[in-house]
Amino acid sequence: MAFSGWTRLSRTRLGRVSPPVREGPHVRLWHDDLFQQVDTCIARARSAQCCVLVVDGEPGSGKTTLLEEIAERAEGFTVLSAEGLADDSFPFSVLLQWGVDLPPGSGNGPVAPFVAAQHLRERLDQVAFDQPVLLCVDDLQWADDESVNALAWLVTRALADRLLVAVGVRRVPRGTPVRWQRLRTAAKHFEFVELGGLSVDQVHALVTARGRHVPREVAANLHRHTDGNPLYVTALLDEHDPADLAGRELLPAPAAFADAIRQRTARLPDPVLELLRLCAVWGSGWLPLPAVAGLMPADSVTEAVEVLAEHGLLSVRAEPAAVRVAHALIRAAIYEQTPLGLRRALHERIANATTETGAMLDHRLAAASAYDDVLADALDAYAQTSRRRHDWRQAARYLRGAGEVTSEPKLRRRRHLDSLLATALVPDVESVRSGLTGLSPDDPNVIVVRALAGRGAGLSSDPIAPLRGVLERTELDDVTRYRAGVLLADAMLRAGTYSADETHRVLAAAEALGVADPYVLFHARSTRTFVDQHRMSPAAQWATVDASLGDPAAVPAAAGYELGRRATIAVRVGLYEVALADLQEMVRRLRSGELSQAEARALHGLGFVQWLTGDWQAARISMNLGTQLAPDPLYPLYLLIGDGRFEELDAALSALDARRDRISPITNSNRLHLTVLRAHASADRGLMRAVGERERGGVAAVLDGPFPPTVLWLLSAGVAALWGDAADLTARCADALEAARPTPTWAASCASWLRALIAEHRGQAELAASTMDLAMDDSAMSLPLFRAHMQLDHARMAGRAGRTTRARESLEQALSRYRRLGATPYVERITAQLARPPAPTSPAVAITDRERDVLTLLVAGMSYAQIASELFISQKTVGYHLSNMYAKADVSGRHQLSDLARRQPELFRTVAA
Repeated sequence: MAFSGWTRLSRTRLGRVSPPVREGPHVRLWHDDLFQQVDTCIARARSAQCCVLVVDGEPGSGKTTLLEEIAERAEGFTVLSAEGLADDSFPFSVLLQWGVDLPPGSGNGPVAPFVAAQHLRERLDQVAFDQPVLLCVDDLQWADDESVNALAWLVTRALADRLLVAVGVRRVPRGTPVRWQRLRTAAKHFEFVELGGLSVDQVHALVTARGRHVPREVAANLHRHTDGNPLYVTALLDEHDPADLAGRELLPAPAAFADAIRQRTARLPDPVLELLRLCAVWGSGWLPLPAVAGLMPADSVTEAVEVLAEHGLLSVRAEPAAVRVAHALIRAAIYEQTPLGLRRALHERIANATTETGAMLDHRLAAASAYDDVLADALDAYAQTSRRRHDWRQAARYLRGAGEVTSEPKLRRRRHLDSLLATALVPDVESVRSGLTGLSPDDPNVIVVRALAGRGAGLSSDPIAPLRGVLERTELDDVTRYRAGVLLADAMLRAGTYSADETHRVLAAAEALGVADPYVLFHARSTRTFVDQHRMSPAAQWATVDASLGDPAAVPAAAGYELGRRATIAVRVGLYEVALADLQEMVRRLRSGELSQAEARALHGLGFVQWLTGDWQAARISMNLGTQLAPDPLYPLYLLIGDGRFEELDAALSALDARRDRISPITNSNRLHLTVLRAHASADRGLMRAVGERERGGVAAVLDGPFPPTVLWLLSAGVAALWGDAADLTARCADALEAARPTPTWAASCASWLRALIAEHRGQAELAASTMDLAMDDSAMSLPLFRAHMQLDHARMAGRAGRTTRARESLEQALSRYRRLGATPYVERITAQLARPPAPTSPAVAITDRERDVLTLLVAGMSYAQIASELFISQKTVGYHLSNMYAKADVSGRHQLSDLARRQPELFRTVAA
């Protein structure tokens, strides 16, 4: 079929029933103070101060036109425009409208917002690397959550980008999340514009722009009649000649915009109205013209499109040929005014012509006029495919639809509740709360939904008692019993007041049911992992790891949680090389979009293992990114050791000490490790003694108790016990290190180190030095910080044994290793101890965490683009951080900066931003 009119139509600016209309002279519709706000935002963005501008107003208040005005005033900006669509639940729909090339998602649902944000950055660099950019989103209140989150992530990290984000929003009902608030939180520079009705002068300007000069009293009458609503004003002006309105004592009454649309469409020929209704029923986005034409009578489409475009009811695009209803309000009015029977028939026709499964099911559901179990099963099956991809939002949507057309009441209720479980995993707590309205709070399935969603969904008390009540019921299906059991065990573990055996019994009873349920799969596997840490030895838990996992890169996405489980247990048993490989693969998948942002805590685990294995700069990058995605109160504290930021560390450790009776043994293990590291770094003998005296009772209790300690705990506890004059406990820790199974490569060396410290403590200088020789000669010692500590202790012991040359060699080796790590307190102390004259250096350079990350990657030889990709920032932001460091270090470029950082890394001190 030929479409002779498309090119001509697409080259004209088609009118939309959204005011103000620009015909004839320029019409100024807003006050100077509003333009001043707009121009301030544009100026900020032009000067590399990312800014967000939110335009808020009711339908018809002129938001769309103001966004167009902003785009016109942003001279020299590259403009990318998109809009939120009322019925579009497709993830990243806004980003796709901007032409962002996203990865295809994964077995874990849509890509994480921070990954999508990086692809958006790449798109901006592609279209406007040297120009400022304006990102426009109209009707943000309808935009998909994934796009909003990605945009907020982009804004958060756009420190030196010439970027203006302008969004139009409508007011939302009370209790509905206000999406633009995420942008307000993210933005350093933010402006809010609230649009009201037009003034009398503005109405008069609109009338005059139509080429009619009428007295101001006519405009005042029109303003009073419409309350200044621009959409209603322009609707009247579209329908009536201004001169005719001036001659009327009583103006026509546009009681609602829909009435105006009804009047306009009533005059349309039947084929034209049929096309408009078809487009309105089909959807709010661009509709491929050949597909639309395929559902219309032959030879009627071209003329109908021309008529609708001339009436401002349809927009046309030439390449690829497509049409859509000109405004969401128009589409809503047409859709509602289409007779129900005809509307369902149109949905059925569209469904039969649609090849995409999800869209086809949407139209079949809209066409349904009664229960339809065949359709319900198809919707349920499609929901399960989304569920397997962990696309919980889509799964919830199709389960909800399946429930609506299910005839059997119990199954209908089950599907509805399952849709709420999926919604809880999005997470979308407000929708869960809304979906539970009218359901009995004592219903077992309702209790399960609330427990999964959390307190925010209306669970006013701890979930443990209600879940126990569910499990006490005799008439309960296995799926509900399994879910309740898993969530109860998870809640008990998090409460920290139940024994591992109590929690294990609850979880084991659920596991015995043999139910495989994806909604609580993560809770089941993670709870099992941590419960076993409380009640199994490290060796016994390691034996539970699936031996068939093999190479982490070969582990399928569906079994990704087993990769994380193996890494967690490997850390416990001290097999850090295994944990490092697993966590690196998880983070690779996270960065590529194959894992959801819910798995971002893997970054903290990776950072911790990188820190232990000596790559402190990589650890800093991992933990800093992890802190932004999934804040963790514990692991980032390790970074403070090397920086000498002891006040911050002491405050955090005090908070942990205050809760030590209520935190898990695993967290207590890290608390002890950090406490020992902090005291050791200070070289304060009084502090060391105080730590030892405080901790030795706990060390004895753990060694005598049922909780099998980790190998890292054994090392820290052995040192602390010796500080507390409990050498017998230190000896037990050394023995346990050697007996650990599987045996870490570094365990034997550390056991010898503890025994050397015991000998020194007892005044056996020669035995201490010779035992330390054994520890030092162990080439399998793979933990650089502890090897440096051993060299430092060996220098002291060798000196006391009269071996001064060897003592100095060990001290020099320790200094070299501490310097490579970036352990500033040790470098300063040993340099002073060696009494070498200080080399001429520049003053210390204070840099932020983010500047440290950029510097680390620069020294590693990365380009601007590579650094930007690694840190999820733009190349402009990389340049911004480097410029700051050039000024601080008094250098003229990146090569001088990287050379200085290689020669004297201790000059660069990380400080809180």
